[in-house]
Amino acid sequence: MQDVKLISYLCGWGAGDKHCKYGPLVLQKFGLDKKLPFEASWAEPYFSKKKVNNNKKRIPIIVDYTDRLCNQVLDAINDKKFPVVLGGDHSMAIGTWGGVTKALDAKQELGLIWIDAHMDAHIPKTSHSGNFHGMPLATLLGKGSKELCAVGGIGTKIRPEHVCLIGVRSYEEEEARLLEELGVRTFFMDEIRERGLKTVLKQALAVVKKDTVGYGVTIDLDVFDPSVAPGTGIHEKDGLLKSEALDSFSIFINDKDLKALEIAEFSPNMDKKNKTSQLILDIIDTILTR
Repeated sequence: MQDVKLISYLCGWGAGDKHCKYGPLVLQKFGLDKKLPFEASWAEPYFSKKKVNNNKKRIPIIVDYTDRLCNQVLDAINDKKFPVVLGGDHSMAIGTWGGVTKALDAKQELGLIWIDAHMDAHIPKTSHSGNFHGMPLATLLGKGSKELCAVGGIGTKIRPEHVCLIGVRSYEEEEARLLEELGVRTFFMDEIRERGLKTVLKQALAVVKKDTVGYGVTIDLDVFDPSVAPGTGIHEKDGLLKSEALDSFSIFINDKDLKALEIAEFSPNMDKKNKTSQLILDIIDTILTR
C-alpha cells in the first residue's frame, strides 16, 4: 500500500451551493488523516480570494483551481503517493483526472468509474443552470469549454469506451443524448436496484480495465440517499445506502490497477452530527485498506 496524499479542492465556484469549498477544511478539523488506518498526509491547500458573479467569468477561476489540482495530483503520483482528492464541487474532476492521465502518460487510456446521481455531461450551451459542476465528464471527454478542456494538456483525456456511470437518477435530455452518442455505459439506479451494486461494479470494472493503463474512481456524495449523506448540496432521494455501498466498494481492495480516488460535493453546512464526514472516512478506509 502506497502512502496516501490527501489533496484539497477548496472550490465551490462550479456549484450552486458554494459552501462545498469548505468541505476539505472540515475534514481536516475532523482529523481524517489521523483516523485512517494507514499513513496519510495533507497536501498544501490552495484557496483563491477572487469573487465573480457572471458565469463566463467563473471559467478562469475554475481553470486556476483545476490546473493547480492537476499539478498536485501529478506531484503526488511522481512521489509514489496514492492521491485521494476531496472537494469541493465536482469540477474538480477536470483537474484530478487531468493530473492522473498526465502522470501516467495515459494517452486517453485511463478508465474511470463515475459514481453519481447525475451525468455531469453538459457543455456550456446545453447547461440549464450554467454551473460547471454539471460539465466535468463532458470536459474530460473533450467536449465543452476550450479553456477547461486544456487543463492537464490540450485535448480529450478519457475515451468514452473507458467510462462507466453508476447510480444516475437525475439528468437532462441533452447530456443523456451526448453520452449515448459517444457510447458511454450508464448504470441507472433502477438497474442497481434490480441487479445489485456489487454486480454492477464488477461489470464496470471489466469495462474500465479493458485496454487501459489503470482506472480511477470518482464519487459524488449525492449518489447516496440524503438520509445517508445529508452534507451535500443537491439531495436526490432513493440513492445508495451506506451498508450496500461499503460492502460493494470492498471490490476495489488490493486492486493495483486503481490509480486515484476522488470524493466530491461535501457541503459541511448541510451535514448533521458529522454523518457525512464519517461516511467519507468509511469510504476511503474501505477502498484503500489492504
